[in-house]
Amino acid sequence: MTAPKLSSRERVIDLLAFLMSLLPYRIKRVFKMSIDLSLGFGGGGFDCENEVKTIKQILGYRTEITALDIGANRGDWATAFLKVFRHSKVICFEPDPLSKQYFQVLLDRFPSLELHNIALAERNGNAILYTRDEVWGGASIVSRVRNGFNRKLNVELSTLDSFIDSRELFPDVIKIDVEGAEMLVLQGAINTLSRVSIVQFEFSDLQMTSKLYFKDFFDFFTSAGFRLGRITPSGIAWINVYDPLEEYFRTTNFIAHNLRTARP
Repeated sequence: MTAPKLSSRERVIDLLAFLMSLLPYRIKRVFKMSIDLSLGFGGGGFDCENEVKTIKQILGYRTEITALDIGANRGDWATAFLKVFRHSKVICFEPDPLSKQYFQVLLDRFPSLELHNIALAERNGNAILYTRDEVWGGASIVSRVRNGFNRKLNVELSTLDSFIDSRELFPDVIKIDVEGAEMLVLQGAINTLSRVSIVQFEFSDLQMTSKLYFKDFFDFFTSAGFRLGRITPSGIAWINVYDPLEEYFRTTNFIAHNLRTARP
């Protein structure tokens, strides 16, 4: 039985793979990480300016926007957002009460900024927040073994739909960075998502604790009428068809754009 002929593309890939195999491991790793970053993989978590810039590409025609920062930490994303969308409102959610001391300067600087010390998830009630002795990312209501996260807090839990209904809000943008609990937030926001324009969310190795794959998020958003894209250094890489290559567990930021609210 003869082997099938390789296409020109496959031959080029095979040749490049062979040449790369001749390099030392450390150099190959640097090349791989550089290529990954250029595609948007593994570049999330600390690039708020690029995240907001990407939102601006879609909503550039909008001036007054209501945004929700879910998992606000110390307010870096909210600050970056208000610098670009100056006439907008940002409502922040960070369940750790210590966040107030970091937010006070921002609250004084930006009158349109709000902070709520509650966690958002798929139900109302209470939950344990696993955190550290300071507010510096990584805190989550998803239990896992992680160095330094020995502080446990009993925090208030709410669905986003409940919060929105109580305030009669109409958010345009939702950013979610809750360390593995992103799907819980989305499950509690079904009604809100039907009206929102953009959801920015983080996908990382913490989804393994929640036993979730990128496909779960792809199916969730596409079935709800959203187009999904990966945030890269040069813009949005739209993902029209699911590909297992998207299953990448280093921190990556995605944009979900509600096609029903897209400008004609």
